[in-house]
Amino acid sequence: MPGALVGTVILTLRGRGVGRAELIRRVEWLRDRILAKGGRVAEFGNRTTAEIVDRALGVLKDLIGEVKGLAEPTFFARDRFQLSFYRNQVIHLFVSEVIISVALYTKIKQGGGPSNQRISYRELWSQCEFLSQLLKTEFVFELARTLTDNIDKALAGLEKDEVIVWDKRDGMISLTAKERDCGRENYDFYCFLVSLICIWG
Repeated sequence: MPGALVGTVILTLRGRGVGRAELIRRVEWLRDRILAKGGRVAEFGNRTTAEIVDRALGVLKDLIGEVKGLAEPTFFARDRFQLSFYRNQVIHLFVSEVIISVALYTKIKQGGGPSNQRISYRELWSQCEFLSQLLKTEFVFELARTLTDNIDKALAGLEKDEVIVWDKRDGMISLTAKERDCGRENYDFYCFLVSLICIWG
């Protein structure tokens, strides 16, 4: 539903607020990712994404604040705890991507440029195993698949979306130049989904 899309985007964006145009763009990105993962998004006839976002903002007006006095309407999370209810309608679709992104963060937080922010497949797998155990009471994982299957499938999806690059020659995984150039917005989305779980539960 629109509230889930808007609430999730607002909760996972960096900074103190998001302009209306950027909010619309990120809602469209999230909608496309949900559909690509086999999820469902409500149909709204001939309404534009902008109209849907504006309507959702009206419904969530007690949870989402607006910064006054700016050239463009800018919104922020007023009640992060209650907004997490809407985020929870989306997050189950991205469990594997979240776990991989957080595992990769162990390298990214070290800084030192792209060459220093790579992780081997073996180390990534080990981190993912730990995180899967840590979060097993939060999510229902694809039990018919092994951890390796889930990791490989999610890595392939992230690579297709140009978030990460997986060098099959040496088994190293890192963010793409494109993802770095856009400020890690897609990668950060996955990281912030799980950080909010740790904070709010």
